[in-house]
Amino acid sequence: MANYSENIIGMRPVLYNQSSISLNILAFVYKNNPSLLIIDDDYLTSNIIQLIDTIQKEQNKLAIVFMTSNSSTGLGKTISQLGIYFNAKKAI
Repeated sequence: MANYSENIIGMRPVLYNQSSISLNILAFVYKNNPSLLIIDDDYLTSNIIQLIDTIQKEQNKLAIVFMTSNSSTGLGKTISQLGIYFNAKKAI
């Protein structure tokens, strides 16, 4: 279900939790044009790097916060190079 609200600084937060499939998430981002996207890679069923890369190519002003429980330094380096706003490691 998607929820919309306006806050003081004019950002439009959007909550999307209808699908864990990258193509559905990509379509939702293009249709709704949120200003902030929080991605939890433990929830997704496909290649998170490809999803973020595709979104960043088309929506380069979109701030992306990436959350993961994966402690791999390789993943952290790859994700950081994609231009995300913040990379958060979740506690196990």
